[in-house]
Amino acid sequence: VAEKARLAHPKVSGVLLFARNYENPIQLKALTQAIHEVKTPALTIYVDQEGGRVQRFETGFTPLPPLRHWGELYSSMPNKALDGAFWHGLTLAQELKLHGVDASFAPVVDLFNPISSIIGTRAFDSNPEIVIKLARKMIDGLHEGGMPAILKHFPGHGNLVGDTHTEQVTDTDHTLEALLTKDLLPFRVLAQAVEGVMVAHTQHIQIDPKYIASQSKKWIQAILKNQLGFSGKVFSDDLSMEASKTHDFQTVCQKTLDAGCDFLVCGQWWGEL
Repeated sequence: VAEKARLAHPKVSGVLLFARNYENPIQLKALTQAIHEVKTPALTIYVDQEGGRVQRFETGFTPLPPLRHWGELYSSMPNKALDGAFWHGLTLAQELKLHGVDASFAPVVDLFNPISSIIGTRAFDSNPEIVIKLARKMIDGLHEGGMPAILKHFPGHGNLVGDTHTEQVTDTDHTLEALLTKDLLPFRVLAQAVEGVMVAHTQHIQIDPKYIASQSKKWIQAILKNQLGFSGKVFSDDLSMEASKTHDFQTVCQKTLDAGCDFLVCGQWWGEL
């Protein structure tokens, strides 16, 4: 009853499910149906179902490879890799939709770099042009399966050491001009092809020395929306992550909204909104 009351709150527009919420396909269908019945319009149900080590629902679902698999395959069999990326998106979308889940935070378009423990094989490739080609096919697959595409983690986490789940992650070196030809290129090229973008809690001193990206008007409004022309939904990364905790929870929420995020994502009930 208490959970339903919270979900019915007018400021709550969606629910993010985790592996802890999943037992089996039958239980998941019952859960998503109950969530959708809480209010009208229905809450949107999200999950992180990327493949590889980030696949919240496993039993009863197709085991999807990490996105890096398609990047590695592209080097020898590009057409097969492109077909595989499309299949990946289509399978992901069809299986989630069948079980009442509306969207996955996918695809990851961070660049692959072994120095990143948190991104790593979640990324397609180190070459942004290859990332764009494979991600576009995965997006086509998601759309074919009736699911929106949500790029992450803007403005790019793959080439940075550290994990925003547990620590502050700061880029002191890269200028905006450098990022536009590398980490930001997939976001720039694919901005018009997707419905959403998730913003990371990384800080980039050369661009905004004061705020992390998810709390930065420069990153979200000036660069993502104005310069890159993105007009879809902007999601924060999980606000229960350590790197987002720059202030008390209510202040963090307000700063994130003020910066231009449309939706606040939080993996736990951390304070009252």
